[in-house]
Amino acid sequence: MRFARFSLAALIFCAHAALAADPDWPPETYDPQPAEADLLLPMPCGGAMAFRRVNVPSGGMLGDYRVTLGSHEAERGYAEYRRVAWLAGAFAGEKGEGDRHYFIGKYEVTAMQLAALSGACPDSGNADLELPAVEISWAEAVLFAERYSEWLLKSAPDLVPTRDGSVGFLRLPTEDEWEFAARGGTKVGPAEFSAKTFAPAGNLDESVVHDGNSYRELNLIGTLKPNPLGIHDILGNAAELTLDPFRLNAISHQFGQAGGFVARGGSFRTRPADISAAHREEYPPVDKHGIRRQNTTGFRLVLTAPALPSRDSIEAAQKAWQALAVDPNSKAEPGGPKLAEEQADPVKEARALAEAAPSDEMKRRLENLSFVIAESIRTRNQERERAARELLSNAVFAARRVMDNIAILTRWTELVKATEDPTRRARYQQNLDKDRQVYRFNLGYYLDRLTTIAESYDDIALVTQARVLTVEYNDRALTTLPSITDDVLKQLTLMRSQGSAAKAPIEKSLAAMVAKEGR
Repeated sequence: MRFARFSLAALIFCAHAALAADPDWPPETYDPQPAEADLLLPMPCGGAMAFRRVNVPSGGMLGDYRVTLGSHEAERGYAEYRRVAWLAGAFAGEKGEGDRHYFIGKYEVTAMQLAALSGACPDSGNADLELPAVEISWAEAVLFAERYSEWLLKSAPDLVPTRDGSVGFLRLPTEDEWEFAARGGTKVGPAEFSAKTFAPAGNLDESVVHDGNSYRELNLIGTLKPNPLGIHDILGNAAELTLDPFRLNAISHQFGQAGGFVARGGSFRTRPADISAAHREEYPPVDKHGIRRQNTTGFRLVLTAPALPSRDSIEAAQKAWQALAVDPNSKAEPGGPKLAEEQADPVKEARALAEAAPSDEMKRRLENLSFVIAESIRTRNQERERAARELLSNAVFAARRVMDNIAILTRWTELVKATEDPTRRARYQQNLDKDRQVYRFNLGYYLDRLTTIAESYDDIALVTQARVLTVEYNDRALTTLPSITDDVLKQLTLMRSQGSAAKAPIEKSLAAMVAKEGR
């Protein structure tokens, strides 16, 4: 492993002093461990920067994805305790809104990449320039992202993902974007996501440059294994600046004072015991020496897009916002509130009363009440959507178990028919009878799940959550489950229309699903 020998200023000076003989950088300087689905964006001087896609499954204009970030450990709870966050991707994939995503730098920004946007072309043969760019201020990192976005817009606009015709741009990641990607996003299950690090127990050295294996020096990018999303050095090596101001944790919320900025992930000087996806430190923009610069702190970028890229998106956001606080069971008619008639929607009723209030104080309090009611309904709706997704996922796995039972029963039945030896046939029949009992139990459990879901949720809510599950399943390489999810939705329609009479056609459908898999 190579390590830092110069300050950032010296590295940039060297880059400006020596033009590369060949302006095209060797691929190992910007993507030393190439992988499928890398997004490579060009840079000046024939360079490039690699990005990885981060899926954030969600549905609708204001649909977002709930995650729990932080750590359950109390020792650093004041800064790192568990908290709920909501994310949404900027870009929509081919499958629409449920397939939303953003991109994050595959590696930390290197001194060579920094220099390429700072003046003359850097010497692509200088291995020290392949180190992460450190000793950089937060403002300089933000300025680099702005300059790179501007250069891409002028030089390679067709290569940058767009949203509703608006070109994407680069910036520092938010804390939530950074930690979601650091933990592995939807590439891992909930248990792995909540783990201290993505590295298996005892194998931290294979993926993280820390105080125990770095020789207390910065290392070249991409020398170790990536995390489940294919991202390198997101823990350790250089701590990474984020877009957000630092706030303390007050358990129920982030503390009100916004301090310096946040550096995440620890560095090559962080002890192995302190390496964590929840690790965060305050990075004030200045200290007693002036502008804050540390040889342990660098950054990586995210590629995202405007939240409101077009007039159509503004109108869609307005409609989606108005629907957030609507009770799905409400029969309220559209239109503005009128005092002359009661509103079935409690938010509209409170707003109607506020409009007719005889005093400013009463109007203020009623408007505040409408906000509290709207917030409560929105929270309940979010929890209801999450419960629908969990129930649907439970039904999908239950269907998978029943399908496995059917395949086993088919095999035992074939053996009973094909075996002439009475003793073996009796043993096979005994196994068949035993597994038939298991099948009946699992089928009953599955039908119970379908009944509960059909009684609790309509097709629109379930289709939306099915899109989210499809992204999660594909990311975790559970490739058979998306098609099973589609079949479960069809069987839910049968259950909703036929009730208990749907058992026979559902069994037939499950058998057809097994046959389709060729088992």
